[in-house]
Amino acid sequence: MSVLNTFFLGGARIVTHIVSWILIIIVIFNAVYIFRGPSEAVGRTLLNISFMATIFYVNSKVLVNFFYEKKRYAWWLGLVIIFWLTMAALRTWSEIFIFGDTLMEQNMPGQRGQWRTFLMYIFMFFILLIFSSMYQIFENRIEVESRNRELVTMHNEARLNFLKAQINPHFLFNTLNNIYAAATLNHPATADMVLKLSEMLRYVTYDTLSERVPLSREMKTVQSVIELYIMCAQSPPDIIVEMEGEVSTETIEPMLLLPIVENALKHGNMGDGADTFMRVRISVHDDVLHFETSNTYDPMNVQKDQTGGIGLANIRNRLRLHYPEKHKLTISIGHGIYTVSLKIKKK
Repeated sequence: MSVLNTFFLGGARIVTHIVSWILIIIVIFNAVYIFRGPSEAVGRTLLNISFMATIFYVNSKVLVNFFYEKKRYAWWLGLVIIFWLTMAALRTWSEIFIFGDTLMEQNMPGQRGQWRTFLMYIFMFFILLIFSSMYQIFENRIEVESRNRELVTMHNEARLNFLKAQINPHFLFNTLNNIYAAATLNHPATADMVLKLSEMLRYVTYDTLSERVPLSREMKTVQSVIELYIMCAQSPPDIIVEMEGEVSTETIEPMLLLPIVENALKHGNMGDGADTFMRVRISVHDDVLHFETSNTYDPMNVQKDQTGGIGLANIRNRLRLHYPEKHKLTISIGHGIYTVSLKIKKK
């Protein structure tokens, strides 16, 4: 399969196409040269190649990719038939218009030779359409396989990056220090703090080994992180989590939402004043998952540590691989409010 990847993917794919067309040009030129001489052989070869290339790429890149691969089989079949017969008719008519006759008319003059030429091009273009369809479908399957291998690699790298950088060490150490302080004072929330921290670490360490996790499980960890933050805060911060729609029935790539929330907690200024806040909203409606965090921040102290920005950069890479052309991640900053909005199409 690695040898096939060389011919179907990357820059080698262009070289493969160029070499193939050059070989076809040589074959056609020599076949026509026997009957009509060099000058006419050049013209007829260019005419043949232009029609063959048009049929090959219009069918493979347009009809196959936008209709067959999207399971619109009836549309694909109907358009292929129309395209096939139209191109055969145009090829026959253009040869008569440019050269005055067809090669078939040399042995079979008149309309009989023209009809025989038309039938010949129907057969030739039918074979070409089958080949171009099989080529494009096979190329698409190789690309999917290559993307899946890249997804596995990216998934493992993202998990390691998350364990190394996404859980802010400052947040984790401060939480442990606060739990220790609460324990020495016999604070009633100590047991809950230890339990939530344990649940969060269990999710990050074990549950994320799966390719997908229940969305409700990810949101439960998000809430645990927020509740830990509230318990450790010196003054009660204004943080609200809202959930709407079919959250309990959906699945998601693990650790996709948690870094966004941790980033907001890390760079926000909740609890620093009466007007500071953080809002976390998630909704699942009309086949679209929408997750959004908005929080106040101090423009004079946006970067609180050296790990800032790593989480969102990793999220962008994972979205590009796991949800290609099915996601939209936007970040907006204004009026002292930092907002991250993520939309994912489920289908």
